[in-house]
Amino acid sequence: MSTAAIYIDESGTFSEYESRDPYYIVTLVFHDEANDISTQIGNLNANLSEFALPNKAVHTGPIIRREFEYRNLDITERKRIFNLLFYFARRTPFCYKTIVVEKKHLDDPLDIYARLAKRLAAFLSENMGRLLAYDHIVVNYDNGQSELTKIIVAVFSATVGDIEYRKVTPSDCKLFQVADLICTLCFLFMKYESKTLSRSEQNFFSSRKDLKKSYLSLLNDKAFPANL
Repeated sequence: MSTAAIYIDESGTFSEYESRDPYYIVTLVFHDEANDISTQIGNLNANLSEFALPNKAVHTGPIIRREFEYRNLDITERKRIFNLLFYFARRTPFCYKTIVVEKKHLDDPLDIYARLAKRLAAFLSENMGRLLAYDHIVVNYDNGQSELTKIIVAVFSATVGDIEYRKVTPSDCKLFQVADLICTLCFLFMKYESKTLSRSEQNFFSSRKDLKKSYLSLLNDKAFPANL
């Protein structure tokens, strides 16, 4: 039986626009489970074992900002962890779709909900034939935001129909962590385009040029529907 697994993560909140929270970003990572990635996962876990990370979970935004479990790590260690997940993503067969809602000109936070639901439904409808070629579709999310959970369940049920929905634990799922990575890269891409990268972000990636050449290329190489 052919199975397509979809891993979903988000960046941003369903609150009114703030300069530090200008977008709501949702990334869907698609993986054909016929493509075994156990070797890549084993290699990543082995490489991460040198770091005292809780449950070997990688959270890319806090790595860049030196927050939470990364606050005592220097930039060399944090870049090493970031790159381990990044190159895992480079070498692993999957594709992704990111939906971005810009909040700046929205008058009501409910507009974020409505626009996101509409764009997700449109994307799924446009690609229905490709998705329904699979016998089984599994949608994975950590239920981190109740608003997004409701959108996912409602839109997938209305457009795709019969799916399996699973609550995922981020530390147990590397492709969920990849969805987090892509949300971070998409946010950085928009800041790169608008020339609003912070000094810490530019320092983390050496330069704007390095960010674009070495990292943002992943966004083009893995865009849906490649590798699905």
